[in-house]
Amino acid sequence: MAQPPATPAGDWLRLLPDCDPAPSPPAQAALRYPRPGLPALVHAGATLVVRVALPTALTPPPGVQQDRVLVGWHAELRGGGLPLDPGLSPDAHRHPLSVYGVRPDAARSMVYRARIAVPAWVAPGSYELRLSLPDQELPLSGGPVRVLAPGSGARVGRGPGPAQSGQAALLPVDLWLAGEAPAPAALGVRPAPALEVEAGAFALQLGPRLWISGHCDDRRLPFEAGARAVAAAEGLELTRSPPAGSATGAGQAPLQVARGEGWLRLSLPAAAGTPLELPILARADGRAIAVEGASIDWYPASAVGAAAASEPLIVGLVRLEPGARVRLSRRPGAALSPRLTTRPLRPHSGQTLEVLPPAGAAGTMAPRLALNFGGGRTAFGRAAVRHRVLRPGLHAVTGLAITGDGRVGKVRHEIEVASPTAGSCGVGRSGARPGPGLACAMAGVASLGLMLRRRRRRRK
Repeated sequence: MAQPPATPAGDWLRLLPDCDPAPSPPAQAALRYPRPGLPALVHAGATLVVRVALPTALTPPPGVQQDRVLVGWHAELRGGGLPLDPGLSPDAHRHPLSVYGVRPDAARSMVYRARIAVPAWVAPGSYELRLSLPDQELPLSGGPVRVLAPGSGARVGRGPGPAQSGQAALLPVDLWLAGEAPAPAALGVRPAPALEVEAGAFALQLGPRLWISGHCDDRRLPFEAGARAVAAAEGLELTRSPPAGSATGAGQAPLQVARGEGWLRLSLPAAAGTPLELPILARADGRAIAVEGASIDWYPASAVGAAAASEPLIVGLVRLEPGARVRLSRRPGAALSPRLTTRPLRPHSGQTLEVLPPAGAAGTMAPRLALNFGGGRTAFGRAAVRHRVLRPGLHAVTGLAITGDGRVGKVRHEIEVASPTAGSCGVGRSGARPGPGLACAMAGVASLGLMLRRRRRRRK
């Protein structure tokens, strides 16, 4: 399948014009983006900018008291997957999200942009966005979101869509361009979302191109002029040609699934002709998961950090080539007690420190770390993570460590951040003792006095 260049490291929607010449407040709150026909594509670890229309203006106005405005704003991504363990529902795959900014969408006072941090540990795949609002009884739902791996491009498919079997939801496609999305498979997997090319005016970035669709003159700025301004500012090629997706269809030979107590077997006949991708959902119950016939990368599938459950969920992505036979089974596993280290050990406020992952057991790879630094800052992987600490005090880093065989251990590491030294006045140094803030203030007063004396001498 042809794959376009990587989409931007964030939200692909760059322009959504206001086509209503005389807009009126909606009768009830509604998601403008993402919505069916206009899904969101976003990389894990990036920011999703949601557009939501409200029947009344927010009070206090955003930007004046942002912390008060954000009270009651909560978001969640709901995924799916084929359960490995009995009694586990695909709907249990959920990620709570941080809403860290709400602003009016330009001059449209009843439409707001909500900035939502997508954690770095969210597995690539299809999700539904649910947004809870203050004074709203039920959350807004139905927003299709496709999460991409960092640095990857969107695989665009053109096919019969709903005419395909349920197995089409397992095809290696991130976005459908023709018709509706295929019906969800019976295996609990959400299909890739569909983009309706004729569903209004919008500008989407795919790789180095800014693709504009539809005709609409915004009340403040003509759509074409706005798109040209975005393209010029960011060095993008403006085009009206939709992305060149590949004709993709599910093979005639279906995926065969067999299960028993503590095991799962997947068989894809060679006649299938097309590889399939399948998320496997499992409980982190202390046992290991042996995988034969394929390699699986495991990701968290539930809350990470202080809100993590006593028995978290994980999801593994398996790619099945035609003719593949894969077996997953539970095995006894040793308890995992990961410990982090930081360098320097005692950082100062404003200093960037390194968070070093634990080493793996002899002959095994180090576990992958899902780290939650708070404030929407997350990290995922085996490499050391650089993190800048801004305020003095005790900071907690929480998360999960996930081994290659699916064992999970909780992580909590406390970092004592000192005030800057008197000599540096804001520049931290490893190993230096914290100095009093009064010394820095006096140093600043002395510097100001010296500058004023020099100016007086020049005037004389």
